[in-house]
Amino acid sequence: MLHRYILCCIFFSFHLLLAKADTDSVLIKKMIVRADLSSSYTSEKSWWSGTQNFVLIKAYGEARFRKTVSSGWSRDHFVQTQLGYTSFIDSIWIKSSDSFKIHLRWMEKRSKKMTHTYFFQMQSQWMNTWQQTSEQKIWRGGFMNPAAITLGYSFSFDFLENSNLLIAPATLQVNIQPEQSTSIAFKERPLLKSKHSHIYSRYGFSAFLNMDEYFYKDFILLQHRSQFFLNAMTAQQIQFDISNRLCFRFLKYVQLRFDTTLTYLPEQTLKLQYKQEVLLGIFYEYRK
Repeated sequence: MLHRYILCCIFFSFHLLLAKADTDSVLIKKMIVRADLSSSYTSEKSWWSGTQNFVLIKAYGEARFRKTVSSGWSRDHFVQTQLGYTSFIDSIWIKSSDSFKIHLRWMEKRSKKMTHTYFFQMQSQWMNTWQQTSEQKIWRGGFMNPAAITLGYSFSFDFLENSNLLIAPATLQVNIQPEQSTSIAFKERPLLKSKHSHIYSRYGFSAFLNMDEYFYKDFILLQHRSQFFLNAMTAQQIQFDISNRLCFRFLKYVQLRFDTTLTYLPEQTLKLQYKQEVLLGIFYEYRK
């Protein structure tokens, strides 16, 4: 429960620091909401197992809110979530993806070269994760465990229509990991230990790259989200998470989607984690 109290205190502190901006008149206000439901069918055969056939179903949703007030301050808030299941033919359904991410930014008056930005980011999962063994089901994670909470001060650089780069020399990260999933090669001593988790507190450098661009009259949507954090030049103190989504939209509500993710999280494993998916489904988008 301790990490939930920490989260509430952080939210309350940001609310007090930035409440004054609510009294200013609104100059610009924009909102984008997207949702899609996609699926794919795969048949594969490997050297160590027979042929496997499975169906992947994934739901994805996101919302982005922007507001600029008369004082020059602006906000850019982004929320993203996804939940997916894989069904092996004549077998069981297993959860293949489960995540949510909240990224909040408060920016001072914009300049042509760079903008001073304060940010808060939280990411975790919604549901419990279980590992099935021959003898029992083992709990491997749940809501806010694992989780990462990051806040800091950065410089923001805008480019293209809806893309920006954040460079944060001052970053505080609170990382929560299930005790059972901590890599045996990871030697960092946790700040706190609870019954089911290890909590790490770090101060270091981070960077965030975000792209959200349309091409050919909205026929193509390109999205890129990547983040990088380090507090020492060692394999145990560097993390990054890169995701790309390329969507081809046609027939008004149908899209073909290519997803690629590349992750390095030393608390879980010192190996790169890579995933690539091709999905076909329906989507909905609202812009205001």
